[in-house]
Amino acid sequence: MNELQTVSFDQAQRLKAAGFNWEVDKHYDPYDHLPHTNIAGDFDVNSRALDGSISAPTVALALKWMRDVKGIANAVNPIWSYDDDAVFYQDLYFYRIKWCGTHKDYVTHEEAENALLDELLNVLETKKNSKA
Repeated sequence: MNELQTVSFDQAQRLKAAGFNWEVDKHYDPYDHLPHTNIAGDFDVNSRALDGSISAPTVALALKWMRDVKGIANAVNPIWSYDDDAVFYQDLYFYRIKWCGTHKDYVTHEEAENALLDELLNVLETKKNSKA
């Protein structure tokens, strides 16, 4: 099945604290911490749920929110190697945040996206804490 990866429960909590309020089709239940499909379709759970549910966007949507709302350019890129005659894809990935790339290689694109989201959440939390 070709389904986009949903953020973890921890990432969902951190996104809510950072102000994520986009409509999504899944949420985390506060009791079992499992992602559930919203019965009403796309819905801004973070702003409207009264039972403690938390929006559960895909990792890709959360990264887009970081770019569009928070203004932090970010991307996951494949690692390439070069020789005199050709370019070779190394089947590894790294991520970039507007001012730097990682120093760690990731085996899958999804693994790199997940690490990128965690790093971006760290950046936002550090900025928030430095203002307090």
